[in-house]
Amino acid sequence: MGEFDDVLAMEPGDEWDDYSGGDHAPPPIELPPIVGELRVPSATLHLRGAVPSEVLDALDALTVRPAAVSPELAALSVVVEAVDGGHRVVDTERGELSGRASGEALIPLLADHLLSVGEQADHRQLHLRAAAVALADGRGVLIVDDDESARHQLVADLVRGGAR
Repeated sequence: MGEFDDVLAMEPGDEWDDYSGGDHAPPPIELPPIVGELRVPSATLHLRGAVPSEVLDALDALTVRPAAVSPELAALSVVVEAVDGGHRVVDTERGELSGRASGEALIPLLADHLLSVGEQADHRQLHLRAAAVALADGRGVLIVDDDESARHQLVADLVRGGAR
């Protein structure tokens, strides 16, 4: 007896001869069409599904309508589903990002997720926890705060007020 006799105990004609991986594959997942893309230098976040137009408008500085995607970028898809009382956001690889969120609450959620994906995709750069916006008069503002939710809320308020 050889050293592998106990590992392979199958004989020709045993049930595994008829096994086909295709018989047990999960059904394909059909994603809604891409309605926009958010981009940072190292990542692209495809927005799919029921993304409210006011969210696309508010994130316009980071939004590119469907176009060719560079193969060097990390690319993930986020599906926004309309549900009772708001929207549900699901990253197709990481799962649900939030419970129900209203239209405007999606803005910091999607922007934060894009930045997180970008940070994870590019380990060669230092990532600072700050936000920068351009005001309507052309001046720029850098917002630095340990409280991430306060920083995001301030940026969202500035963007709603016309900042980019």
